[in-house]
Amino acid sequence: MTEQELQELIYYGQGDSGPEKALQWLNNTLESRVEYETEHKDSGDDYAQLVMDSWEYNNIDDSIWSYCLNNPELFGSMAGLEKDVLGSEVYDCFAMRTYWSEWHTFSPSDGLCLLQVPVSELEIEVTQYHAEAAGQSWEVVNRVAPYTEHYLGKTCEDSLFYYACPNTSWCAVISDAKLIEILTDLLECEA
Repeated sequence: MTEQELQELIYYGQGDSGPEKALQWLNNTLESRVEYETEHKDSGDDYAQLVMDSWEYNNIDDSIWSYCLNNPELFGSMAGLEKDVLGSEVYDCFAMRTYWSEWHTFSPSDGLCLLQVPVSELEIEVTQYHAEAAGQSWEVVNRVAPYTEHYLGKTCEDSLFYYACPNTSWCAVISDAKLIEILTDLLECEA
């Protein structure tokens, strides 16, 4: 379909089921999926599993220990503490934050980035069921599908597959305040 054919479809569209509305619905659907994958807490929690699964491989206990040792004005003496004990406490309470660049290391001003997990590419499936449930004609949605803001990959009889590259990362972060709280509790237990 050429750009002119698309404009004619939009111009001669039929109310809510016309091409302009279908294209708007499709773009909104894709953007809401990208937003969900890159900004919502429960999506970040899914990425947290990757952090936990690679904790030892990425030597995160060592990173936490070094960070605390290199900032004695914040964390004080760590005499009597063990690196793996501190690491296991942090393992249970780090938070995931979005950072809008997968190409630069995230350095929070109030803590330590334990691991950065890029969201390089998302595959988004749009089905006939979802289109029709939203009051869209599947035939019209298919005709405008190539004109969205995202790359249209493969298509099937009742599904469209789009690919988005959001250039973002989920970062596992422990705040300085939380680290101080953990260290205080650990030192009190040691005493």
